[in-house]
Amino acid sequence: MGLLWVILPMVALIQAIGLYDMGGGVLHQVSHYRMVISIGILIDNAFVIVGETTGTILDEGHAPA
Repeated sequence: MGLLWVILPMVALIQAIGLYDMGGGVLHQVSHYRMVISIGILIDNAFVIVGETTGTILDEGHAPA
């Protein structure tokens, strides 16, 4: 069962690149889109961390700045 979680993402990636290539796309665009999505996820996670930290500080009784 553990090997399944290793193989499935690779199969999905190969299928996605294959379908994109059949539609006339190029691998450079796939890499660009992947970078944009990764940056978006990173920024979203940063917002969550800042929000949780702010909530923790306020819950501890510190006055807002």
